[in-house]
Amino acid sequence: DFRLKGNLAHSLIEHFFRQPDALSLDDDQFNTWYASMFDQTVEQEGAHLLMPGRKADAQRFRQRLQSAIHRLRRHLREAQTQVIEPEVLLTGSFEGGELTGSADLVLHNAHGQRAIVDIKWAGHKKYMEKLQNNGHLQLALYAELLRQKTGDWPAVAYFVIDKAELLVPDDAVFTGAKVVPSRTASNTAQLWECFKQSWAWRQAQFDQRLFEVVMDDIEPTENSVPPDVGLEAETLNPSYNEYRHLAGWKV
Repeated sequence: DFRLKGNLAHSLIEHFFRQPDALSLDDDQFNTWYASMFDQTVEQEGAHLLMPGRKADAQRFRQRLQSAIHRLRRHLREAQTQVIEPEVLLTGSFEGGELTGSADLVLHNAHGQRAIVDIKWAGHKKYMEKLQNNGHLQLALYAELLRQKTGDWPAVAYFVIDKAELLVPDDAVFTGAKVVPSRTASNTAQLWECFKQSWAWRQAQFDQRLFEVVMDDIEPTENSVPPDVGLEAETLNPSYNEYRHLAGWKV
């Protein structure tokens, strides 16, 4: 359900912002569009929400997503957004080779500023902590790829649908969003530099045939200490960590 609702939400948001009049529609016009497109999208991509016993859940999802998109539209209007590009393919390179990513929304406003918004279905606390710890690496990657194309660092933001809240590290573009400043006063550009330092450190270990598997129940060694200007090792959710199989098995 978590993944399904996230995919459906992304699909609806992409469909909506591909319309040239997405920001100029009034609320009644948007509601009319949403009613039709929600039903169509669920039938095509989430039909099990139409099964017996799922009606109440589907209705809650419908209302929550509609309210969230209303809120997102207000944020974009307040930022004087002029152009919205959904699902933008970004490409570039760094010392390690080629990079590519797909940004949910790339915005251009009346002041010549750009911003990248990453859409999340849930995880409000998680993404606040990422901004507080200057650990929003996915957004930093997108921002660097856009910077390589335009020459300027864009603003970045998370929009968490189930809370209908836009989370930003500063209010340079989105003045009405929830500002979550970094505890270390670091920014996205500095996060990217930390990533590059960490990549170089790990690559040097790989060249020596050293590969660390980071798990909660594995004690770190002297080779686990990152460079002073680098990222802390992050323990991945075991459900998504393919490398856990290298850690052996309990008997």
